[in-house]
Amino acid sequence: MKTIRINPTCPEEDKIEEGIRVIKNGGLVAFPTDTVYGLGVNAERSDAVEKLYQLKRRPREKPLILFLAKKEEIVDFAEIVPLLAQRLMNRFWPGPLTLIFKAARSLLPP
Repeated sequence: MKTIRINPTCPEEDKIEEGIRVIKNGGLVAFPTDTVYGLGVNAERSDAVEKLYQLKRRPREKPLILFLAKKEEIVDFAEIVPLLAQRLMNRFWPGPLTLIFKAARSLLPP
């Protein structure tokens, strides 16, 4: 395991790019949030998602948290996006907003 320390007040682009490469290649990164450390993988790589479930010893019936850079990306992951959710995203995004959606069928375990 490799540790990359990033200064939150002055992040170095090369270190951020390295983390992005790890995620794109199916790896896992740990990062601080407001309350806990999170573990992140590429949600579009089923092998990476499976690794995360195994590492966390989390039952497949329990969903994972999904962080999105752009609100437009939600259509790839949610079965439906209600009008109220769209309004909340338009009003508060970017920002600390949590919404819960039913997963798209393509994401559900067999």
